[in-house]
Amino acid sequence: MSLTATAAAGAAVTGFNVGAQPVSIDSAEATPTDGTDSALRVGATLNNTGTENVTRSVTLLVDANGTQTARTAVAERRVTIPPGASETVSFEVAPTAVQSGTVAYAVVVNGDGPTVREDGSVTLDPPRFVLTDATAPPVVRGEEASVRATIRNRGHFRGMETIELRLDRDGDGTFSSSEVVAKASPVVAPGEQTEVALAIPTESLSPGTYAYQIASPEGTTEGTLTVLQPATYRFEAVDAPANVTRGEVINVTGTVQNEGDVAGTATLSLETPDAAGETETRSVQLDEGGSQTFQFTLNTSTLERGNYSLDLAVANETTSLPLQVRESHFAVAKIQGEETLDIGEDTRFDATIVNTGDARDNQSVEFRIDLNGDDEPESYGIERSVALDPGERTTVGIGVEYTKLFEAAELGQMAGGHIYGIYSEDDSMTAVVAYEPDYDSYSSTSSGTSDETSDETSDGANTASLDEISQSKYGVDHDQLSGETKTQIEEIHERQPFADGLVVTEVLTREEIARQQYGLDVAFNDDYTTTTIDVETQQQIEADYDAQFQSQTGDRVESWDELARQQYDSEYEDLTDEQQQTIRESYLEQFEDS
Repeated sequence: MSLTATAAAGAAVTGFNVGAQPVSIDSAEATPTDGTDSALRVGATLNNTGTENVTRSVTLLVDANGTQTARTAVAERRVTIPPGASETVSFEVAPTAVQSGTVAYAVVVNGDGPTVREDGSVTLDPPRFVLTDATAPPVVRGEEASVRATIRNRGHFRGMETIELRLDRDGDGTFSSSEVVAKASPVVAPGEQTEVALAIPTESLSPGTYAYQIASPEGTTEGTLTVLQPATYRFEAVDAPANVTRGEVINVTGTVQNEGDVAGTATLSLETPDAAGETETRSVQLDEGGSQTFQFTLNTSTLERGNYSLDLAVANETTSLPLQVRESHFAVAKIQGEETLDIGEDTRFDATIVNTGDARDNQSVEFRIDLNGDDEPESYGIERSVALDPGERTTVGIGVEYTKLFEAAELGQMAGGHIYGIYSEDDSMTAVVAYEPDYDSYSSTSSGTSDETSDETSDGANTASLDEISQSKYGVDHDQLSGETKTQIEEIHERQPFADGLVVTEVLTREEIARQQYGLDVAFNDDYTTTTIDVETQQQIEADYDAQFQSQTGDRVESWDELARQQYDSEYEDLTDEQQQTIRESYLEQFEDS
């Protein structure tokens, strides 16, 4: 807006008395400045028509309180004007010194001679704002949108303008006060402009185009904001076998597609059951509308039979695929075979095998036997191949050639009882077979001494000789044994007769009981030392040993209860602490004396 300053009506150029140097005000004009430090600029031209230099004070008066009369001095300066010359004087008026509207001003020259005054007035506008250039670049949903508007102050004073941003969320084409999403109150200098950014959260906005309006007291401006769909991933054509046999390697395949309006990068993962290992991941980068196929490989050998879930995930999308792992399980339901064999005799063992799993399979079923006395059946390569459907059963016959075993074992190890078993990959069952020497043949070649032939007890019962017991258990004569084993054969011989139903091959030495029934590390011909066995287990071994004979005569170790009944006619647990201590000491003395 163009503004002009005009002199007040009746303003006069005052002359001078005789003897004074003549000074006149040629003109005085006021112009709004649109500046931040001044609202008004007043200029005047002073003329010296005399013959000497003239020095005068020049004062600017303004109407500071709206009385339409210039009475308040706001600036002053002294000027010297050569004879016949002119001097221009300029004043700046701060915004705080005047008000908007019509402002009266006066330029006054004081000094030697009469006062010269020039009056005028000027119109100053208040702050006046105009909205221009509103823009809103597209924004991805979830990010913060920015609507920018330019505000220009076309007044003559600095001011603050409050503006509101309204968003037509419901798309009805109107802008209500309830749709205000942001406000700003910028301060703008006169004649200047500033850009204001108004932020809009977009998390709650659906992708699409929204109309907006920026409103101020002076007017409005409108535009549109486009909210873009972020990179949005979807699975397509995901596939994996639903049923597998344990051990199979399967592929999980599919396509991941970006349905968003912008490109994006995400992590694609396949979360498998814990037993299958760690989650496998990979990075997927897709343009808007782009797609990519993928494949994960999974080995099911570590998964037990059962139902599982394979979980695929990428950013905002997840999907699950069912997986059933089937597995065969060849259970050994029954084994049949001879309990007693002559040394050198071939035999056959039958095993009933049942596939209790839910998958068909082909497995090797193996015969194993303990020939080294550690009670752990070993493999000698005797096996059969069996194929079964789920729920199917079959009987497998396994022939065992004695010579094949004899090649792997010494004769002394073949005699006596041996644990054997039928083993599948999943299960096993064990039994005991005893290899015995041919007693008839042995008796015909014996020397007939009391140590080599059967004896007879006082009640007429036949008893086995030391050699018969040694041969039946170890396949060698008594004098070929050594160490603790020889002593224990002598104990068995002394403890005869055996309990009803037991034959010599079934009677166990203490070392055999310790090894076979209690899992102690005691092997053939080891020095069987009770001091390495806890007292409770010693008693159990002794009780099992005693139970094999009809009489307790010759029992070299008596249990706590036996000693308690002998000494106190009471059970051990019913004794006093002192009595129990006496019994424990008596029990240990037996080992010291033996």
